[in-house]
Amino acid sequence: METAPCIEATQKLHGDVAGLLAGLGFMELATDGRTNNLQFNSLFVRRGLPALTRTRLAYHTRVQQLRRWLVNMVLALCPARLRNYLLRRRQIPVAVAG
Repeated sequence: METAPCIEATQKLHGDVAGLLAGLGFMELATDGRTNNLQFNSLFVRRGLPALTRTRLAYHTRVQQLRRWLVNMVLALCPARLRNYLLRRRQIPVAVAG
């Protein structure tokens, strides 16, 4: 998703897509970045999912949040040159506040 046009002037932006999907019965479950970033990914799920499915989604969401937090902590402890090298080589995912 984008928050400002970067493909073409008439492209649909996050607010447009989120509004359309909300009208169709979906809710935004998670993003991989802040919603004020230029680009990020967003996960939408249908409202009214069975309880077991909601529980599983919540579990996996929490696991990924924990993973992101741990990666950010490790990155913060790495020397700057090593951190930059790993981020450039994509050996560790880019740190994103979660």
